[in-house]
Amino acid sequence: ANYDRLLTAWENARNQPDSRAVLNAISYQAQELALTTVIETLGSSRFLPRYGFPIGLQALRLPNNSFRGGESTVKLERDGMLALNEYVPGSRLLAGGRIYSSHGLIRSFDPEGGGFGITRYRFECTRGHTFYDVHSTCTDCRMCDSRLRSNRGRPVIVPRFGYSCAAWDPPSWSGDPERIGNMEIVSTVDFVNRPGLEVYESFGGHERLRGTFCEGGTLFAANPGSRGRGFAICTNCGYAEVERNLGEGRQGLPAGFESHPPLWSSRSNSRCWRNTNDAPVLRNRGLGAETNSDVLQVEVNAMFTRYQQPADSELIVRTFGHALRLAGASRLEVDPREISVAAARLAGESWGIHLFDSTPGGSGHIASLLEDQNGWIKKATELMQGDEAHRHRCRTACLNCLLDAQSQAEFEMGRLDRSVTLAFFSEVGIGLESESEHVTSH
Repeated sequence: ANYDRLLTAWENARNQPDSRAVLNAISYQAQELALTTVIETLGSSRFLPRYGFPIGLQALRLPNNSFRGGESTVKLERDGMLALNEYVPGSRLLAGGRIYSSHGLIRSFDPEGGGFGITRYRFECTRGHTFYDVHSTCTDCRMCDSRLRSNRGRPVIVPRFGYSCAAWDPPSWSGDPERIGNMEIVSTVDFVNRPGLEVYESFGGHERLRGTFCEGGTLFAANPGSRGRGFAICTNCGYAEVERNLGEGRQGLPAGFESHPPLWSSRSNSRCWRNTNDAPVLRNRGLGAETNSDVLQVEVNAMFTRYQQPADSELIVRTFGHALRLAGASRLEVDPREISVAAARLAGESWGIHLFDSTPGGSGHIASLLEDQNGWIKKATELMQGDEAHRHRCRTACLNCLLDAQSQAEFEMGRLDRSVTLAFFSEVGIGLESESEHVTSH
């Protein structure tokens, strides 16, 4: 279906003036789609079990001459979603006692092997809804009737061959790990009028909550870099850096990018770009990953007297989402990393939670938790509330309630507040004891 849409776009672009760049982009995109293997497609569509095939994995590879003494190295490989947090260019990670630095993407050097991977495009409407499409232009929002902020999407590359270190920067025994950018997760499942959905109008017995479960939903994640403007990617060797500006060609490139050495060269003074007139670079490209899993959407109706601001609604759903994630992992006695959560803008100004199994293809955790929704919500509320000492000590989040590796980034951005969430729950009848005095005291 995606291939047919690209062919239609090709025919439309042929009739437009100055269409050479558009036609080239469509050509590369069609080539990448055509090279997708049958096993990969069937596994991603859940027609075949994914655990039997290495599908959706991304590696951080070392050039052959990275170790100058013939030393052995470690094999670094993660699911695409995790790789988007740990392997993007500029990141440093600890493995085998050494610090490995990512400096770029691996590309195919086979003339018929395509480039770095399939490109998808990010669109956002005036109400804040976000979606990704394989086509570079779009006119309508998929979730509402609002206009798009731009009819041309922002490109996001889904790396096919993974990420790469540089031979001129071998693994080091010293240094600190570092992650680049923040990952945005968007469910591409249409939770409206899709066959096979399980709908819970009063989720967990509460009228303010509505649940919708989709077995085998599709999730797309994107990392736009630490400055939100994507990455500059050299098409000769794959070297990449976080963008600081928007631009084309050599205009506004990161400092030193034009004189970067090739990733495969062990000499840091060699130059990849020898022709001063050429600009073999992709500008302002985000990086992405796609997977499928069981997805549960929980809608929280936060429109209540003192909670009319959209910011309060977002705080409530994000906080409640992490509470459900941690409480669910505790009830199932599994690692909290096996369940993930993402906040999503729904119809209008409302927000919702997407809880899903972290394992590609789904592990059954979310489906198991649906068997006792009341107990799950009660456990989540108890986790946020804690004992009397916790109520007076913690206002937003702490290690005793909501704070862990998954929630740390949102906590630092001020998107978690257990006190506001519990006060709202008490007013609408979802919760234990009222925290109004605790909120007032702070």
